Amino acid sequence: MKQLGAELQPIFQPENNAENRNQRTVAPSGYNNVLYSKARSMARYGLLIQNGGTWNTTPVLTDPAFFQQMITPSQDLNESYGYLWWLNGQPTFKLPGLQINFPGPLFPAAPDDMVSALGKNGQYLNVVPSEGIVMVRMGNAPGTGAEVPVVFNNDIWLKINELACEPSAVFENERGTMQLGFSPNPAGDFIQLTGPEAGTDFTVDIFDAVGRCVFSTKNSLKLEVGQIGSGLFNAVVRQEGKVFAGRFLME
Repeated sequence: MKQLGAELQPIFQPENNAENRNQRTVAPSGYNNVLYSKARSMARYGLLIQNGGTWNTTPVLTDPAFFQQMITPSQDLNESYGYLWWLNGQPTFKLPGLQINFPGPLFPAAPDDMVSALGKNGQYLNVVPSEGIVMVRMGNAPGTGAEVPVVFNNDIWLKINELACEPSAVFENERGTMQLGFSPNPAGDFIQLTGPEAGTDFTVDIFDAVGRCVFSTKNSLKLEVGQIGSGLFNAVVRQEGKVFAGRFLME
């Protein structure tokens, strides 16, 4: 465990400053070690699981057989439980604290391949490999009365499913999309794109998180984007039948 903790250090401790020192405390509590984390650090752990136990190019969970067992049913008592991970999309499930098998998936509103870390009072880490989604919920108990409020997690997914996702539709409908590069990322007033060839006409469109086109131009790879605001954006470049796409962050 000490070795694993050392390998996880860059995930939970990205910078040696006061803010991060306050967010990475591990406190012993009897036989347990309780991790105090902010949502951004917990999302990094979700990215580690989404990437099969590898952080960037560094293997952290180095036993692929164990990793697969971790995210598949580990026993016959509860088909929706692996090794400390809850599994969606299974034929039946048991709820925490109950010995009753319920039919159907644990979270009907969520994708079938979702795996979840479910904590007391509604602390959730949901990982959906098929959609590239890592969702973190932290905060006070939602008031449902359950120690681990499973229904509340499904309610969140009902709301997520109502969101407009036009940028995703753009990428799904255009096969052969190539990666678009960004520098710097996160961006400030200007951002430089890489990927398209110079000397050939192309268009650039930038979409916000709900699919609205917030910026368009032609034949320029250095863009003045300070006016589009903060958040995560999708950029699409079209050049003679080729499509380049990628995401960048505005702080």
